[in-house]
This record gives sequence, C-alpha cells and structure tokens, in this order.
Amino acid sequence: MISTSISATPGRGANTFGEQLPDLEIRIWPDAGNLADIEYLTFIHPDFDSLPVFPNLKAMFSRSAGVESFVNHPKLPNAPLCKIEPPGGDPMMTEYVVMHVLRLHRDMPGYQAARTNREWRRTTIARPEQTRVGFLGFGMMAKAPALVLQSRFKVQA
Repeated sequence: MISTSISATPGRGANTFGEQLPDLEIRIWPDAGNLADIEYLTFIHPDFDSLPVFPNLKAMFSRSAGVESFVNHPKLPNAPLCKIEPPGGDPMMTEYVVMHVLRLHRDMPGYQAARTNREWRRTTIARPEQTRVGFLGFGMMAKAPALVLQSRFKVQA
C-alpha cells in the first residue's frame, strides 16, 4: 500500500505537506481515488458528514485552533487525532492575541461604552511596562504571542 495523504481542505496545508514530504502522494477532496489507499487525513474544518469511510486510515491531522466542534462527531474516524502547527505558531492566532491585549490595555471596551452613552471620560494611560500579561501555559498557541508581547509588556506564562 502506498502511504497517501488526503487533504479535506484545499490550499496551504496540502502545499506544506508537499514541500516537507515530496514523496507522499497528496489527494485533494473530493478527488480521493481509491479510499483504501488513504492512510492520513489532514483538515482545518472537516465535514465528516460528507466524507466517506477510509478503511486504512492511520492518523488525522488538524490545523484548526480547536477540536471542540468535531471531536464528538458521530462520524469522526477511529484514528489518532493530532494537532499540527507551522513553526513559530499560527500567525493569525498571534495577531488575534496581540490585538486583544492592546484592546484591553487601552481600555477600548470602556471607551466604546462611553461613546454609546455619549460621555467624555478621561483615563489614565498605563505604559505597557506597567502592565502584566499572563498566559495559562507556554505551549504552541501561547509561545509566539508571548514572545511578541514581552518586548514591551511584563509577560508571565
């Protein structure tokens, strides 16, 4: 049997696998070919209702930020589920975390509430060096934003 990967989501994930594993045959859904050849499944947002059974599936690889939306799906294949991330973490997740740290640091929810109430308010602006940012862990998701933020903020992870 040929070690074959099928990417349920076309795009960058398939390109990454192709670059890292040039001898691996990659098939993009729905062009799966012989389902018995498929040993690895990669995806971001899987639609297990539309995917067939892969009888020789050895592992699944998810690029999505969380698995809560599908981990209890009744048609989830019976194969190990692994999380994959690009080196250095997910750039979009890093941007998202940094954006919200800055949003809260500058008290944007307070300004938005004041605007809604047509109020002018003065606020003491804290310097980033005076603000502590905490992460619950220092794993794959937290490391990149923590490293970005530590250039100005007190970061604890």
